[in-house]
This record gives sequence, C-alpha cells and structure tokens, in this order.
Amino acid sequence: MFKFLKNKIGKFFKLIFNIWFLYLIFFSFLAYLFLNPSGCSYPIKYSLGNLDPRFEISQEDTFNILANAEKIWEDSMGIDIFEYDPKGKLKINFVFDERQQLNIDIKKAEKKIEQSESSVKKVTTLHDDLLVLYNQKLSAYDISLKDYKQQMDTYNQKVDYWNNKGGAPSVIYDELNSQRSNLGIVYDQLSYQEQVLNELLGKVNASVDVTNLTIDRYNTHVDSFNQEFGGAREFDQGDYLSNTINIYEYRTMSDLTLVIAHEMGHALGLNHVDDPYSLMYYLMEKQDLNNIKLSKDDIQALKQRCRIK
Repeated sequence: MFKFLKNKIGKFFKLIFNIWFLYLIFFSFLAYLFLNPSGCSYPIKYSLGNLDPRFEISQEDTFNILANAEKIWEDSMGIDIFEYDPKGKLKINFVFDERQQLNIDIKKAEKKIEQSESSVKKVTTLHDDLLVLYNQKLSAYDISLKDYKQQMDTYNQKVDYWNNKGGAPSVIYDELNSQRSNLGIVYDQLSYQEQVLNELLGKVNASVDVTNLTIDRYNTHVDSFNQEFGGAREFDQGDYLSNTINIYEYRTMSDLTLVIAHEMGHALGLNHVDDPYSLMYYLMEKQDLNNIKLSKDDIQALKQRCRIK
C-alpha cells in the first residue's frame, strides 16, 4: 500500500514537472520572437525631433537630407522602408556637443590651410613670372653682349691695322671715331641691362626665400591639422537607442547623409558588417560620399534581418 502510494505521487510530480518545462519552453520561445523578430515591420515612420540651431542647418535642408538617407535604403531594395511622419515614433535629434564643436574647429583649421595654400600659389606664381622675365632679359642681354664683343673685336682690329700703318686717313679716322662712339653707347646700354638683370635677380632670389617660407608655413599647418584631426573616425557621429537617432556631428551634407543612413540601418535592427566600403561598417573611412549606396553586405544583412527575398 505504501509502495503503491509512493509510485502514484512520483508520477504526479513528474507530470507537473513536464507541464512546467513545456510552459518554460513556450514562453522562452515567445520571448525570443519578441526580442529577435524574424521580420521587419515597415515602413518605419520617423520624425524630426530636436534640431539644435548651433548646427547651422535649416529645416528644409534637414528634411532633404533625411529624404536622401531614406532613399539610399529604398532605391537598393525597391520597397518603402522608411516614411516621414510628424508623429513618427522614430525620432531623429540633432544634439550639439563637443563633437560638432570639434568639426567647427576642423573647418577653421581647413580654412587656414586653404589660405596658406592660396598664399603658396600666389608667391609661386610671382616667383615663376619673375624667373621667366629674368631669363628673357638675360637671353636678350647675352645676344647684345655677344654682338658688342664682335663689333669691339672688329673695331680693335681696324685700329691696330691703321696704327701699324702709322695712322689712318682722315676719312677712316672719322669712321673709327664714329664706331667708337657707337660702341660706347652700346656699352652704356649693356651696363644698364646688367644693372636691371642684377636687380631682377635679387627679386628672384627674394621670391625664392618668400616661397620657401610660405611653403614651410603651409606644411606646418598641414602637419598640425593631421596630428590633431587626422585618422579615421568611428561612427560616434550618431547613435540609435530605443526609437531615437541622435546626430552629434557632421562636416558636409554628404557626411550627414551617410551618418543618418547608417543609424537608420541600426533602427532596422542591423548590426555592423565587415566590409569597410559598406554603409553599415563601423568606421566612416572608405565609403564613397559622392555616391552613397548599399553594398552587397548591407543588402544581405537587411534581407536576413527582414526576411526579404
């Protein structure tokens, strides 16, 4: 009797355990579906939240950027994935902090580099123009000097000839005096040309010094910029959390489009991919800002996440 009762109680507890275990599996499965849905509910409706005026971007430009970011996903897939709605749950905020301030500092540094580069071009052009002018005048001077020497040699030969003859006839004497006078004028002209050349050469040499100094200043600005701002940047320009995309920094409209499109991918439930040229790569480094589009890895990740064929 005791033995039979013990067996009945054992079966009862075993049945209770099996039922409890099935419930546990069932609710675990529901939790998995809830936390890891097998598909996506789209279009995802989004709206513009806070737009800090310190970003210095108009609402019109912002809406155009949002539309372009949305288009990147939809053009590649051929379906409406996102939709702007003033009441949309997915909020996109522009949050100004030290990151955008850094971009402002970068733009100032870039402007300084551009000014230095412009100065280099100006002084280089001035140097090149002076050098061309100097070479032209030097060439003309050399030709004149050669002609002068030839005339001088001819004159000296005639003088020597008539001196050996004991003197020249008056007609020849007057002719030689005229030649000597003309040669004196040519000599004075050559002396003036030489003076102009020396002054011009001084300007050329001074322009070399100015050019080198300006180039050194430019290189210093570039080196300082690279040390302070160079290198690839991670996608902390924005983030996505709980139906909210926060944008923290951008430099250009294309840059901003890429950041928003990247965070929209996270809003779809996508993680980072391994291809550095992909929109969903974790670094903003090798993507083509002039032609932003989904890579094969981006498309494959979206298809798997949202079960799109």
